[in-house]
Amino acid sequence: MEKVGEKYFRKKREDLKKLFLSSVMRPPDHPECCKIKKRFTGNSRDGYFLFLDVDGVEPTNNSTEQKIRFVVLDRRVTQGTNSDAGMRFYERVWTVVASCICQGKNIFKFLTESLKAYYANTLPPSILSAT
Repeated sequence: MEKVGEKYFRKKREDLKKLFLSSVMRPPDHPECCKIKKRFTGNSRDGYFLFLDVDGVEPTNNSTEQKIRFVVLDRRVTQGTNSDAGMRFYERVWTVVASCICQGKNIFKFLTESLKAYYANTLPPSILSAT
């Protein structure tokens, strides 16, 4: 049975959610504000509040942000790339780097072995984890 405090908290939470959404849906005339409005339009907006209703869901996606931080930093430093081929190359390299980090593999060793296999026309090392 739901306690009075829980019922009160749920009502306040829903009131604040509605207040927030009503504010977001009437943004100032600025491109960044319009982007935020678009994020909260439709059914996808409920995902932004999932952490309020489900135990164990963090209010931020820090773990994901931390996993791609090197990509953001690289893009900032190098200013990205101007060609589709360059973008594909970086997408693939960043995926390899992230996968190696998650699996505890040595990135340099993996890339070196991959290049050696390419030039020797042999099978490359697998990026898939053993488990």
